Amino acid sequence: QLAEQQQKRNLTSETWANKRIHELNGTQYYNNGNLAMAYSEYNLAGGRSALSYENQQRFDHASDYNDYVRLNKYDESAMLSFLTLHPSSAYRDAVSNCIARLRADKLSAYSGDYSFSQALSYACDEETRQYVKVRIDNSKKAYSQIKKAERAARIKENGGYIGIGIDLFDLDLNVFSSEDNRTFNALHYNMAFALRIGNFKTPIYLEIGIKPGLVLFKDLYDDYNYDDNEYDFHMPAFAKLKINLFKAWGNTKFYIDGIGYYNAIRKDRYEAEFSVGGGIGVAGRHWDWQMLYYRQDINKNKIYNKYDIRYFGMSLGYFF
Repeated sequence: QLAEQQQKRNLTSETWANKRIHELNGTQYYNNGNLAMAYSEYNLAGGRSALSYENQQRFDHASDYNDYVRLNKYDESAMLSFLTLHPSSAYRDAVSNCIARLRADKLSAYSGDYSFSQALSYACDEETRQYVKVRIDNSKKAYSQIKKAERAARIKENGGYIGIGIDLFDLDLNVFSSEDNRTFNALHYNMAFALRIGNFKTPIYLEIGIKPGLVLFKDLYDDYNYDDNEYDFHMPAFAKLKINLFKAWGNTKFYIDGIGYYNAIRKDRYEAEFSVGGGIGVAGRHWDWQMLYYRQDINKNKIYNKYDIRYFGMSLGYFF
């Protein structure tokens, strides 16, 4: 029994001596700056709890370094765990900067302010902050380009900002009496060639063009038993300002408009130099139906023209 007890004491002494040697070796490696070997020797000595107080602090430093060098710098969750386990790590800023760069590299055109601020919050030096800011600017530019392309596609789908069209027919009729109470009818049948600036979905858009057509003028005398009919060619130039009101049916819009005419080719007897008017209609990508408009001549030639020239009409146009 005495021999057995002595053997146990010898083993205990030997174990203690080995652990002491590993601790001394660990301290030597630590002092030489070899933190990896120091960490290994300290663990062979029994780990942190088996070390002296002074060496426990060295063990913490070596453990911090060991976890850092083993850290996967492309694994964000691993780096976040490192920051949680080593809140006072000497490598905290370096790990935090890696997270900032990883998050910055993941930013896309659809990233928002929250993602931007999160990436910036992990940047611990000016170089990393600049890196993140460049990625944020790129993200915002990419989003702007996407929205610009989407807007251009919508504009193209709506007909673009410049459109060319024709009126398949434009018909108006005067059914009023003249200033000397003589009854007459005047009818215009026109086609139109128009340039549209804007499209049917912009709040306000403009059309300009010409309306070549025919005029039928019928004068009914009170005290004579015959009719006086005249046919002639005329060509007003026009400008039409349209204001959208609300959605109609399908992909169309109700609008009101104001119209100004310069009757470039005319007969002074039954057309003035200028006309004004307005109307209501509905327009889509291609079709434009002016359901009703009113037009009245102004600045009449009073020597030749004694008629109260006012018209109601409608038109149907197509834009390419």
